[in-house]
Amino acid sequence: MTLATGRTSLAARVFGLESRDWMNKVFVLVDTNIVRNEQSVTNLFGSRNALIELGNAIELVVPEMVIEEIISQKRSSFDDAKQKLLGNPLLSQLSISTKDVESLCFDYFESALRQDCSIPFTIAQMPEDVSTMATIKKMALNNTPPFNKGNDKGFKDACIVLAMANFISQHNSESIYVVSGDNRVRDYFENDKRCV
Repeated sequence: MTLATGRTSLAARVFGLESRDWMNKVFVLVDTNIVRNEQSVTNLFGSRNALIELGNAIELVVPEMVIEEIISQKRSSFDDAKQKLLGNPLLSQLSISTKDVESLCFDYFESALRQDCSIPFTIAQMPEDVSTMATIKKMALNNTPPFNKGNDKGFKDACIVLAMANFISQHNSESIYVVSGDNRVRDYFENDKRCV
């Protein structure tokens, strides 16, 4: 990516970033859909090539709930793969015992995933005040974004957007992008002029 000429890299276009913002500090807040990578037990985030390409040009910000959701998805994928391996008739033909497979534990990988610094990021925390849960309840009851229209599905997304909003409120003067694969998360920030 060449910043001096104002050209934008493929990664920047994928994430929707414009060249005019590259001279300022740029925060990119992401949700689970953007950085999910359920199959890997060695890297916390997916979209690695784009995130690595963006490198020093942005500060990646990941809500705490996104990290917890990714870890949970990876645990589920690990458990499914382990059960499939145990049920595979070819296992007896390999030099690995059923007992060895049964002893595999995701906790070992989780520890390494939580320490993965291969892609630098900042964690966005939800506000720690009493009104946070009241805000989530109100959004759920009124079906306002990020809750789905017509039902109360969206608790994790509510935690994610409140962490993002908390981060944004602490960084008013910076360029901030919210990148999400979820329409209701994008709807939540639709009228926030601080988000490009």
